[in-house]
Amino acid sequence: MNLLLAQLNPRVGDLGANCDSISAAVDQACRGRVRPDLVVCPELSICGYPPRDLLLNQGWLDACEDALEALAQSLRGGPPVLVGAPSRVECRGDAAERYPRSPLAYNSAVLVHNGALGARIHKSLLPEYDVFDETRYFAPGRGARALNISGASVGVLVCEDAWYATLPAALKDRSLDGDPVSHASCHGVSYWVCMSASPFFAGKHQHRRSLYRSLAQRTGCPVAWVNQVGGNDGLIFDGGSGACRKDGSFIALAPRFETSGLVIALPSPTAATVSEGEARMRGTQRTRLEATGRELSESMSCATLVPVANSLTRDEEVRPEVAWGTRSVWDPPQPGLEPAAERATCSLDEGGAENSLEGEYIAALTLGLRDFCHKTGFKQVLVGLSGGIDSAVVAVLAVRALGPEHVRTFMLKSAFTSSASIEDAAGLAQALGVAHETLSIERACDAFAQTLQPWLGAPGEAAGDDVTWENIQARCRGVILMALANRNRALLLTTGNKSEIAVGYCTLYGDMSGALAVIADLWKTEVYAVARALNRAPGCPIPERIITRPPSAELRPDQKDSDSLPDYAVLDPVLRSMVEGYASPGEVVKAGCSPELAYRAYALLCGAEHKRHQLPPALVLSQRAFDRAWRVPIAVGSPFERAH
Repeated sequence: MNLLLAQLNPRVGDLGANCDSISAAVDQACRGRVRPDLVVCPELSICGYPPRDLLLNQGWLDACEDALEALAQSLRGGPPVLVGAPSRVECRGDAAERYPRSPLAYNSAVLVHNGALGARIHKSLLPEYDVFDETRYFAPGRGARALNISGASVGVLVCEDAWYATLPAALKDRSLDGDPVSHASCHGVSYWVCMSASPFFAGKHQHRRSLYRSLAQRTGCPVAWVNQVGGNDGLIFDGGSGACRKDGSFIALAPRFETSGLVIALPSPTAATVSEGEARMRGTQRTRLEATGRELSESMSCATLVPVANSLTRDEEVRPEVAWGTRSVWDPPQPGLEPAAERATCSLDEGGAENSLEGEYIAALTLGLRDFCHKTGFKQVLVGLSGGIDSAVVAVLAVRALGPEHVRTFMLKSAFTSSASIEDAAGLAQALGVAHETLSIERACDAFAQTLQPWLGAPGEAAGDDVTWENIQARCRGVILMALANRNRALLLTTGNKSEIAVGYCTLYGDMSGALAVIADLWKTEVYAVARALNRAPGCPIPERIITRPPSAELRPDQKDSDSLPDYAVLDPVLRSMVEGYASPGEVVKAGCSPELAYRAYALLCGAEHKRHQLPPALVLSQRAFDRAWRVPIAVGSPFERAH
């Protein structure tokens, strides 16, 4: 059986463009040498994931159904296509008894063929941990089903339904029919296909592959899976679609962080196997479709990437002979960005995103930033360069994502800004090829000082008032950058890191101003690691002095972060344990931290919650970013402080 795994990048709510992407993927696959027997699209590919409260709008659900019907007509004469879409709950039945307030829709895999809508398989297990809240929007289905495709029995799973064996008992109890895999297996299954919209976090692709390998070994059937790719708001989806044989050895793995199509000839359950190393078919390892076409005719265990152009101009023709491409041909046109922006990225050393944690972060942040701009319709971004490490990394990522012609940087100097910071900011901007200007905020700060003198006195007069005047400087910068962004219809990128945001070492309406918090899920020590990784790639030189100088906000003479905070190498592990490991101060102390540091860090973390509630959307890299996975009250007492 030949499958096309359409690793697409849908835009939430853009039903027409998403249908066009699906149609283009099917059309391109059918023009290849191997016609697929079945096309599998990602979870909720008709509307994009996650649509969130759009699903509570009955008219919007009707529009999704209309889009499905129009898609079916456009695919008439093509192979069967499994499309992810919301389906109305017409009769809630058992779901109504178990979930009396169950929503209006199922999360479904819909079979589209011969111009009509066929079978619908509804997702059974609805996650509500980390960034997920699907029980708010979907009713649980009655488990997986098997479809007859070209004479083969194909078990269809929707994302979490394939994860049943790895879930805690409390989550397993949410399924109406127990294990969806076992439920479908009762009807006889020769192959498994799974559509998903599985967000990225560091190392998740390894866990994902392990899960599908286990599923193949447990059921004795080959498994194919397709995962959404791209950024939707703060969530990033890394793709990584693929297939494995019944023994768990991989047939093929699609590239991550890139739109692609993977055509796979699934072996029969009795076919011979080869090693994982022989199975990996990456776009950079093959250059002509004929070669793989011959292999497919000789051995039904081979795979091929559908040819997609990587950086073609608009006048070039996409031919089967074009080198394996991966990004943008199946995506809807992105407003305002010329093809040059696609060529503006610089490649990572040592084989790309999957070879290091920093490489994963760079690939994910680049994709997330690019899609945030494309999908919100912005052509330009602004970055306030301070001469420090955080803004430098954000500027480099912006150029990687959009190209230098779409990035502008500004150095907003004050009386406390060092000449080294001014020089390093200008040097970085020149190396990146972006437009850069240096402005002074001193007159603006003086105006605030004169206005506030009757109430605050002159700067430095009141004991302990340094923070007030430091915040005024940060807010002057925020006002100026927002004005420049407004006038140029550009997105201002926020440059704060996770360590500073955790302890409140940031200023509301100052350096927290902006539309997207690019590195808000990178600890400060990780920012340095990413900077070094970026500097190993050609064309991305961050001045060495930016990396080696002690970090400083430069809001008073000779200021350093270490004046207010412990060294980040000491602080970050403590904060990570509390934020991502859910550890109490006492547990951190038992692990070897000093009580003074543990309780101080916890007090700072609690005291900054009101700031985090006003943080712009953050690109998510971990399982607990300061975003949807972090839900902590602002006004809350702490038993840990009293115990201490």
